Amino acid sequence: MLRAVQPPRPLVVRLARLLMHVAPHYRMTAPVRREYLSHVESELDAYAADPLVHRRISLRLGAGLIDSGAWALANAHLLDRPCLLLHGSEDRITDPTASREFFMAATAAGAACHFICYPGMLHDLHRDEGREQVISDIANWL
Repeated sequence: MLRAVQPPRPLVVRLARLLMHVAPHYRMTAPVRREYLSHVESELDAYAADPLVHRRISLRLGAGLIDSGAWALANAHLLDRPCLLLHGSEDRITDPTASREFFMAATAAGAACHFICYPGMLHDLHRDEGREQVISDIANWL
């Protein structure tokens, strides 16, 4: 995750960081709704039925996601490995514009970075309508 579509408010982040020092493994409900993942109902049903899926995130993991995404965006110009970024244009979990920003900064610095934004697709590209194209694009890039 480079950036969430709806990042937590700064006050919430500050409070969570303070609490993290006292209870770093405390887990809270992640704001991910299953309908944000895919347009394919059978995939959503499989997701809901999967006993390994949970909607909890630790404070430490949440802070790490926020920090690592911010770091990656700020340091995209340092990318020195081939990179493939894939994003659904209708993703309501992670921000597609952040992927585009990373791509623009990396390629401006000469990185071999490739970005594909799939129109109308949601967060789980490999489980959404059009997944065959996503898999083909990954195979071709490899």
